[in-house]
Amino acid sequence: MATPYQSKLIPYEAEIAALRATRPPTPYARIVQILHEKYALSVHRDTIHSFVRVRSHGRKVACFARLGNVTLQHSEKKISSRPTPSDRRLSQPPASTDRTQRKFNYTPSDRYNLTRLTPEQIAALEKKPEKGD
Repeated sequence: MATPYQSKLIPYEAEIAALRATRPPTPYARIVQILHEKYALSVHRDTIHSFVRVRSHGRKVACFARLGNVTLQHSEKKISSRPTPSDRRLSQPPASTDRTQRKFNYTPSDRYNLTRLTPEQIAALEKKPEKGD
């Protein structure tokens, strides 16, 4: 029985994730150069894009859903300085608990409600006033 396909980029997943987590994200072409210089690994930039896209769990943003163990020191500093989702919630003002806050109530009026015109109304609108009057 054949074994399922395993990407040769799996051992470098954490490093690729760290490079893509920087702001702005490291371009795929630069990641190809880094992998070639460090590990003599020859891959195309589309391969790395597909590798990242598969691990993004369907999100449109082309970055990893989980960062795993980040091995690059410069990326760790940038990642650790970002606020976590719980920090963002704490920095926002608390939601208003005052129930007396006025809510917008929409009441439709005849001005904006479209109704069909009767044949008499259509004839009156189509009738042009004479210029002699």
